[in-house]
Amino acid sequence: MAFYLYESWHNGPHKTVVHDGACVYCNHGEGTSSDDAPDRARWHGPFETLAEAETRSKQLEGVVENEECGRCMKNIE
Repeated sequence: MAFYLYESWHNGPHKTVVHDGACVYCNHGEGTSSDDAPDRARWHGPFETLAEAETRSKQLEGVVENEECGRCMKNIE
């Protein structure tokens, strides 16, 4: 299993969302659409563990919210 971070600062607060790589929204760090322009969002990863992804999310400058995907992460400990 691999984890990815989605960092976004376009709509709302500058935040990260942790995803399981197999999540339909993550698509192994490729996302769901081609409109994820680097001037408003980017993917980070893969990370081997959830702890690594969470640590990286806290290291990103300017991030005010760190979340987990409500779809893919609800059953992962």
